[in-house]
Amino acid sequence: MTIRTFLFTISFACIISGCDLLDDNNPKPEIPGKIVFSKIENANGNAGTQIYKMNTDGSGLKKLTNFNKNSAFEPSWSPDGSKIVFTTSKKSSVHSSSIYLMNADGSNKRPMKINDNEIGLPYTGRHPVWSPDGSKIAFESGYSSIRVYDFEADSVTNVNNSWGAWDPAWSPDGSKLAFSTKAAYADSVRSGYYRDIYTIELESGRLTRITETGNAVEPKWSPDGRFIS
Repeated sequence: MTIRTFLFTISFACIISGCDLLDDNNPKPEIPGKIVFSKIENANGNAGTQIYKMNTDGSGLKKLTNFNKNSAFEPSWSPDGSKIVFTTSKKSSVHSSSIYLMNADGSNKRPMKINDNEIGLPYTGRHPVWSPDGSKIAFESGYSSIRVYDFEADSVTNVNNSWGAWDPAWSPDGSKLAFSTKAAYADSVRSGYYRDIYTIELESGRLTRITETGNAVEPKWSPDGRFIS
């Protein structure tokens, strides 16, 4: 039997039986990381969502939030995996959702930022996402605009001002945000439904329109930052 035939025989047998060619000195590496997600629950007749985490193989399921009569959803890991930002239906400044933080184990739940202009209530918002370096969080405010919270400065700034914007997404290098907006249709009868994808350079404020279809939402960057889907 030739070496090629021998290797083919062993490989075919492993496909059939599921054996592992790696020995004890070279174990197969495990896939690191965890998944965080929101799950619909029905407690005491009140339907809502709470946040859970689990291992990538489905094991280790753990409930992280348990807000009575309030939901928690849209969780996002910090880049170092130590914290989670999420949206909750707990009352905020003007709308029915606000942005909260917690540690990865579910401890130390607190508002991302107190709105000094709204009698000490948390900032209203949805769809929070961490910047790649973990220093900022972009979110969709209750006024349908994109805002950015800076941890070091402990401040919130508007990314856009006069038109609705949703679905913020950081570029891999953290220099831009992509988002959906109805800016191009502000004076049109279609303004209530039509949206396109734009990007904004955070340092210069330069806007670039990416789509012109009128039905583009929820942008996602490719890992190298060259494409947006």
